[in-house]
Amino acid sequence: METMRHIVLLLIWMKLLPSNQCADLLHPESDVTSSHGHYPPMYCKYTHIVFKGDTGAFHYKSHRDLHKQCSFAGTDIWEFKKDPDLDIEKCTETYDQGHIFTIFYYYGSNYFHLHYDMMLPLFAEIMKTGSREGTAAFLPTVESERLKKLNWDTVAFDDDSNYWVQTVKLLLGKHDAYRPMNDKLRTPGYTICFKKAYFGSPRFEFDNRDVVRNFIKYAKQMHNITEYNIETPLVGIISRSNRRRILNEADVVKALSEIVPTVLIEFTGMTYREQVQLMQKYSVLIGMNGAGLMNALYLPKTSVAIQLVPYKAGLNFNEFGKLLKSRGPYIEWHNQHEELTVPMPGDPHRNRPDTILHIDEMKELVTEALELISKQKHNVKTEL
Repeated sequence: METMRHIVLLLIWMKLLPSNQCADLLHPESDVTSSHGHYPPMYCKYTHIVFKGDTGAFHYKSHRDLHKQCSFAGTDIWEFKKDPDLDIEKCTETYDQGHIFTIFYYYGSNYFHLHYDMMLPLFAEIMKTGSREGTAAFLPTVESERLKKLNWDTVAFDDDSNYWVQTVKLLLGKHDAYRPMNDKLRTPGYTICFKKAYFGSPRFEFDNRDVVRNFIKYAKQMHNITEYNIETPLVGIISRSNRRRILNEADVVKALSEIVPTVLIEFTGMTYREQVQLMQKYSVLIGMNGAGLMNALYLPKTSVAIQLVPYKAGLNFNEFGKLLKSRGPYIEWHNQHEELTVPMPGDPHRNRPDTILHIDEMKELVTEALELISKQKHNVKTEL
């Protein structure tokens, strides 16, 4: 009875307050802090912010223009509005944390950018901030252009079987919500409240072995994939179909098969889980610089990843290398033979040329990889 009396008195007191003071009680003042981001280059944390479906914007309560303190490369991918009448009681959903971020969706998305720009930085932040405690909502976003306003009409999230949707959902905890930012979110009267909301992806050191390996372990656990010892060595060569192709891949497979069983791999049509599962078979994975090679992250611990780089290519092979070295054994091969290069028209930076692989050099690479595996297994037995 005493508790009920206090509640009644509080309600009467709030009724007598001026409306602006009552609003202060209902919704706390918002604030914002920023730090260097990975993508966009600014990473912003808002407190007590509300998404409104009516406006398609994030509303905050403050006398200051908080959004001007945290600009994403001079433009706002997401829209922010100062709202003095913000009222938390009107929210449809409430979460302890929100993660609002972009996914790379150009040319049908890209497996490398999904890992590099989204999954690994966000995973590191989630582990650091403890998003697994309490509730969280994840709001993936597609830009109209790079670093331009979001595209509400995107079809990126229409099919849950697409691998980019599956990679986003991998990050969700048991009690987390998935709320893609498309036209379905712009429902009149629909609101989402966040006690804290993080915009973008944070800066991340990709040579951080602990985080990279914890992410790999987490991904396999979430997919119920068990890593097992490979008794018979198997080499996989990633086949590419559009650019940076291996033009003599059949000859390479035949030549390497004289040393160790070797097969071609095509990832087309596979789900994210199927790609991760497939990697558990290979002792050595060979791939030209490109999105498919990102699957090397999920190789067994002692397996070797080999990145092939076209002749004098202006590509992101350093980023690939840093990440794959953090995973485990890694070898990098650069084509030094201009005569084995088939350039593509309109490609001044040599980003897309096809390559005829030097057979003897490929044999040497695989022999080196198998020796690496043997040394690792010997070291493990010695430690035991």
